[in-house]
This record gives sequence, C-alpha cells and structure tokens, in this order.
Amino acid sequence: MNEIRTYQKNEVIFKENEKISHIYFVQSGKISLGWVKNNKFIELPISQVPTILGEQALSGVNIHSYQAVAIQETKVLQIPVEQLKNQLDTISQVFKMIVKLSLDKHKFLFNELKALKLEQQAVPFPEDKIAKCFMSLYVASVNKGQTHRLPNSEKTVVTIQWPSLKLYLHKMFDEPPKRCEFAIQILKKIGLAEIIMGTPPDDPEGAEVILEVQFLDIKFLEWFSEFYQYYYFRPDKAHVVRYEEFIFKMIEIILELAKKDPSHKGNARIAINKLNEQLKKTLNTQFSSDHQLRLENKGVLLKRVTHNQESLLELEVPELERMLSAWRISHEIDKLNQKGFVDFNEQTNLVTDKTDSLCPQCSEKIEKNHKFCPQCGYRLCA
Repeated sequence: MNEIRTYQKNEVIFKENEKISHIYFVQSGKISLGWVKNNKFIELPISQVPTILGEQALSGVNIHSYQAVAIQETKVLQIPVEQLKNQLDTISQVFKMIVKLSLDKHKFLFNELKALKLEQQAVPFPEDKIAKCFMSLYVASVNKGQTHRLPNSEKTVVTIQWPSLKLYLHKMFDEPPKRCEFAIQILKKIGLAEIIMGTPPDDPEGAEVILEVQFLDIKFLEWFSEFYQYYYFRPDKAHVVRYEEFIFKMIEIILELAKKDPSHKGNARIAINKLNEQLKKTLNTQFSSDHQLRLENKGVLLKRVTHNQESLLELEVPELERMLSAWRISHEIDKLNQKGFVDFNEQTNLVTDKTDSLCPQCSEKIEKNHKFCPQCGYRLCA
C-alpha cells in the first residue's frame, strides 16, 4: 500500500544492510546518504530532492547498501517493492529496457562514487580539519560578530548572522558550510553556543533556518584550536585529544568537589578521602598513583599536598573545565562521523573503572595488572 510519510530532522529513513521493503520517492526536504566503515560515517554528496531511493530492488538487490537520514523535515512516498514490480510487468518491452538501462547506469555511477569516497575515507568532520574549522569560526566571529553583555550578567557573548558567517568562512578559509554548521551544533550541545532559528525574511512561510549564532565563550574557540593542533599533529601526543570515558567521568567528579571549596584565582584543593568516597560510589574505584599517572598522560596536572595532616589534591579549575569541553567536542565529532548527524536526544550510561581497557598511547587492549603496554611498551603505572 502506498504511503506518504513525513520524516523529522535526524530521523533514519532506512539503515544500511536492512532488507529493502519499499521504494522511496523523496518529494521534499533534505536527506543525507552514506554508510559506516571502521566506525566512521562516510557521507555521499547525493542529496538532491526530489529523488528515488531503494530502486536497486528492481534489479534484484534485496539489501540496502547505504543508509538514508532526513536532515530536515522530509516528505517521502513509500511504495512496496512487490507492488511496483507488478506495475512494471504491465509496461511494454521498450519501456522495460529503458528502466533496466537507467537502473544499470545509476548503479554503475553510484558504485564508482562509493569507491572514490572509500578511497578518500570521507567523513562529515575529518580529524585533521578540526583545529582549522574552530579557529576559522573564532576569527570570523571576532571580525564580523557583535560583542555584548548578557542581561544581569558579567559574561559577554558574540552574535553573528549565520548567512554572513557562512559566506565569510567559505571565502576566507574555504570551510564547507555544512562542516561549520556541525561545529556550531556541537558547541550548542555542550552549552557553548546558541542557535537562533526562524523563517527567512524573504520567505515568511518557508521552513525554519538558522538566522543567528551566539558564541557564549569565544575565547574557548581559540584555546581549543591551539590545544587540538598542538597535540593532534604530534604522533606521541595525539592520545591527549581523544575522549576516554572513565577519565572524563573522574575529572567531572573532581571538579564537582573542587567547586564546593572556595578557590583563589581558579586554584582549588580537595580532600582525597572525600574524592575516594565519590569515586567508590559512582565509578567503583579509589584514586591511586596509577590514576594520577593516567591523568598526567592526558595533560591533566594534579598536585598532591598535605595540609594539617590531611592529603589533598591541588588543581586549576578553569584548566580542567576547558579540558572537559575539549574532550566533549572530540567525542561528539567521533559520534558525528559514525552517525552522520549531531544527536541532541541521545542517552548516556555511567561507566565503572576501566583501568584494564585501553592503552592511553596506542589504544590497544590492556589488563589491570599490566605495568607496560604489551603492544607499544608504554609505561602504565608509576
């Protein structure tokens, strides 16, 4: 039975390797096509509308070789494969030949494009472009944006019109608008930007689009770009920018305790026994010298001190907050490259101690009793 269905933004129309049950005639909206390889989402530059999807079923292919995701509200006419095959059986041989040749031609071109993309290992947000993209956002916003204070606050934000930002980024830095939009969406998700949506002034009845972008901490963009390029392009330090879930959760707990203690110029001290109570409750572990070494390997410096016969950890709160935000961005980009979109509705699960999971340098599996990584020889404990 024919069905016209409306898919919302980021809703999956069909997944890779699913059985083809319908032919999809995309009538309006916008879609993203691609597939997952080595946990990376590789996007194809085929998103014109109207278009047809799943037509390979008419040539005897029963499995989708890619996935389709709506990236804005999209209307799709869905016709069961068997129904369409029965209709094609009633047409003349000449039209059958035209349909077959068209399908074969489309299949050949699609496979050639897929092979080219696989060769290039294209992803929505390549890791080697991350620093450049965020620095471009910083420079463009500082030069073209307007700085103002938030009401009843000492904080300043930078507001810029999205059309002018997009144009400036493309002309000055050759940054693809879609990649920049992904970066802004990630900043919004972690609380460092706001996106103002609305209808275009020249089309009041049209669909909502991005009108303005507000950067809530413009200096962080500059810091993150410098931080990422410094570590990422050094083979022995690239692991610093990688997201490690257990380390991330531990730093969150440390910061939560540090904010309860009055700090001076961003410095804070926390009692190790209180930290151990929280770690035991949430991550089923206690702070050790091995944990401190792992934190140092990730660029987090904590100093053990003693005051009134009490063991304390001394830390810089602003620095740790920036590190957490940097790892959040790195993690969100990894998920973006897998899914093909920034997921604002995902749920996260709490982890436990995974000291025996991955080597911080080569990411190979290690066990808790290992003192050195068996793969690269990296020292794992003090």
